[in-house]
Amino acid sequence: MPMSRRQRAFTLVELLVVVSIISLLLSMLVPTLQRARVLTVRAVCATRVKAILSGSFSYAGENRDFFPARDGPYLPHVMYQNNPAPRPSFDLHKTFFTPYVPTPISRQILSGTDSYVVSEAESAMFCPGPIKKVRGPEVPGWNSLSGYAYHYSTYQYLNFEPGSGRALVPEGSLPLLRHQNAPSKYALWSCLTVDKRAAYLGHDVPEKPFLPSGMTGGFINGSVGWIEWAYCEPYWNDGGQDFWWPMPR
Repeated sequence: MPMSRRQRAFTLVELLVVVSIISLLLSMLVPTLQRARVLTVRAVCATRVKAILSGSFSYAGENRDFFPARDGPYLPHVMYQNNPAPRPSFDLHKTFFTPYVPTPISRQILSGTDSYVVSEAESAMFCPGPIKKVRGPEVPGWNSLSGYAYHYSTYQYLNFEPGSGRALVPEGSLPLLRHQNAPSKYALWSCLTVDKRAAYLGHDVPEKPFLPSGMTGGFINGSVGWIEWAYCEPYWNDGGQDFWWPMPR
């Protein structure tokens, strides 16, 4: 009879080598996947800003070349205001987002006793980055009809008058961006980015004490892209926090 052959097993050294190789591959792969995720979120953000910017130009084409009206002074991410005179009321949901930003889907969100219908137009108003986790329509406490999600967005509409004494840009004032012939170097829309003294609030920094990496900007020349932090600057102060925008280019 033939002699039985002993089945060969892996030695401890061989197992350690395999584990080491797998660990090395993971250490190389995880940062790549994380980088890909970051770039994907930026691409989605840019797509949303592009849709809003394109809608702004469509609105202007039907309104004597003027962009959607949003009188001030108000915070730059205010999308709805019902203050009494002399400040005029406005509702960009009705005048701009619903008719000029595609709204193929609606979904209902429940927050306590409140029921809030969020359309794709309103979803497009919220940056898909980490900031959405603390200021998005799905966040409990923020998304009632009278709450944050209807009044504000996580994108800044830079067509506003901030009032005297609050501009931080050179010459102490902000340019008027109401008309399509405004200087093309200025951003009309950008990610909400705020220096809250103790923490930042931005595309990739949801109220954290470290700097954002940048923001998405949509310019009057029609371009949309990621703006690195080195090319952003504070442009307006509301009394307790500085708002940032892409530097005019």
